Amino acid sequence: MKYLKKAILFSFIFSFLFTLSSCGSDDPKPVEPTTTPRTVLVYMVADNSLGSSNFDTSDLDEMLLAANDLGSSRWIVYHHSRHGKIELKELKPAGWETIKTYTDDERSTSSARMSEVIADMKKAAPAENYGLILWSHASGWIVDGPEDTDSRSEKTASPLSFGDDNGSRMNIKTLKRVLSKADFDYIYADCCNMATIEVAYELRDVAQYLIGSATELPADGMPYDRNIKLLAAETPDIVGAARNTYEYYVNRGYSDDWCTISVINLEEVEELAMMTGAIYYSTDDYSSSYSPQRLTNTISGTCYYYDLKHFIDYLTDDSDLGLQWNKQLEKTVVYKAAMPYFGHVRIDHHCGLATYIMTTEQSASTKGYNTTSWFEDIAKYQPLQAK
Repeated sequence: MKYLKKAILFSFIFSFLFTLSSCGSDDPKPVEPTTTPRTVLVYMVADNSLGSSNFDTSDLDEMLLAANDLGSSRWIVYHHSRHGKIELKELKPAGWETIKTYTDDERSTSSARMSEVIADMKKAAPAENYGLILWSHASGWIVDGPEDTDSRSEKTASPLSFGDDNGSRMNIKTLKRVLSKADFDYIYADCCNMATIEVAYELRDVAQYLIGSATELPADGMPYDRNIKLLAAETPDIVGAARNTYEYYVNRGYSDDWCTISVINLEEVEELAMMTGAIYYSTDDYSSSYSPQRLTNTISGTCYYYDLKHFIDYLTDDSDLGLQWNKQLEKTVVYKAAMPYFGHVRIDHHCGLATYIMTTEQSASTKGYNTTSWFEDIAKYQPLQAK
């Protein structure tokens, strides 16, 4: 009988201990990712001619060459390939590690998809600081495609800023709305025509710096193997990265190469805008003989990008207001560089910011220019050609 009692007692003790153990061992909480000094997101929309020519895979290969240069920072790529694969992946010394795959129910140029990707990036790789690289086609302020704000079904024409997902594009105001909640301290536009005053003015409150080109950018884009270490640093050397890109094309030695690039301090854009508006407002018109510096690759035909300083200098003619404007420009554009030719056009003037110059009242509606914030706040006062 005593053996039975001992057995019952042992059974009770074992059950009690097991119960305690079970109560304390529910499904373990997932380990939260360690916060790093910096995470860089490359938003690569390659479902277009760039992807057809494999420029996306070439850049991904360049990134792999610099995988050991990240230090304690992290490098995340959202890659929408031409071949239909859409994934968020992280650069590791051993190769690419997939974080998440996506369906194609949302365009990569929709605000819903970009917002989702940014949230996924922050969850997977939280950091004290974030940088953003925009990779795709772009054409600055020009309205040449549909806006896709919240779903792929919207087809309302608005200014194109960034991206080409098989013909679907994101406008500049949508880009601002998405990025205004994202906490990026710099935006590197590895795409064409984003260093315009119209784009900089729209994005002036969403980051501290914008790096981009006032002209088209060669399809090779940024040399990622040279720039990862600089852009992923806790305190990024964005001027060094811009200089690396410029020198890459200068030193490559191709006879038909070109490159313009600049680093814009977005915190200084508001003041430059106010001074530009004052100059526009105080000027009646300008001569039809004025020949602005074109920042397109042809010497004739329609042009949507001209050098901003060249126009302002012409309007002010060394006046005190013009001199003050130029001092503010130096605070706004902290680095600029341009090769002497872009196609058939000689670049004698490159201040680091392009702009559209209207000639008549009717030209304000060209490509939807009058829908931009820059027009609404500043350029509506721009003098027109004298009749």
